[in-house]
Amino acid sequence: MRFKSLTGKLVFVGIIALAFTTFYVSAEHIFTSHIRGEATRINMAGHLRFRSFRIAWLLHRMVENKGPELRETVMDEINAFEGIAGTLRSGSKDIGIRPVTDSDEMKALDSILNNWNGQIKPMVLNVLEHTDDKAIETLDRYDFLINNYVSEINGFVGVLEEHFKKEITRFDIFRAYALALFVAISLFIAFYIRRGIIKPLNAVFETTEAIAGGDFKRRLNIRTGDEIETLADSINNMALVIEGAITNLEGLVQQRTEEMVAANEEMIASNEELQASYGQLEVTTHELE
Repeated sequence: MRFKSLTGKLVFVGIIALAFTTFYVSAEHIFTSHIRGEATRINMAGHLRFRSFRIAWLLHRMVENKGPELRETVMDEINAFEGIAGTLRSGSKDIGIRPVTDSDEMKALDSILNNWNGQIKPMVLNVLEHTDDKAIETLDRYDFLINNYVSEINGFVGVLEEHFKKEITRFDIFRAYALALFVAISLFIAFYIRRGIIKPLNAVFETTEAIAGGDFKRRLNIRTGDEIETLADSINNMALVIEGAITNLEGLVQQRTEEMVAANEEMIASNEELQASYGQLEVTTHELE
């Protein structure tokens, strides 16, 4: 990709770096939010366990102590249990958890809700309606079933935890690919800057050093399409002008030298002629005497 200015190149490199950083940070944020939601789901599923045992404990207290005042507390626990189960099924944007969509999760949760609505809840309501021996008998059956029911809830928690581990593994793979992409982008940026900026600038530096040392025939062949190419063309023009000036100066010096040599030769010839005339004059004078 060619740019007509260094600014364009630097902006291009900056956009690539910013785009990758934005992509990675966004992915980290999305994954962190997702994992936080998954952790919340596991915690809420664990609360189903707690609510089941708490309901049993409250029923025992109510039957043993003949305490009808606990009836409202038990109903609150029932509502809390059903609220948690409904949130797990439908999801909640407020606390950042998604609806149940995985087939294994759906199967486990449906089984928990079916047992709740078909067996556990009717038993609890039966105990609330009676405080006699019938309530004690129903409570004994509830105690017998609750252990298996909690084991079923544990199985659901295990499914959520397994899904949680798979999500972390997938993101670890994504991080590995992101790291490889980061290395590739870094190598591309380094190659791009070296080829488009550093290498041409080194050529400019070496050529200017050579010209400063008197090698006026050196020329730059840079085609980057930016200010470096403009600078290289200016240096070439400068070297051409200097070379022409030096050539003209050398020609002028050669011409002057030749002229001085010719003048010197004329002076020598004139001097020789003068000396010859002087010698002839002496001979003539001597004869006249």
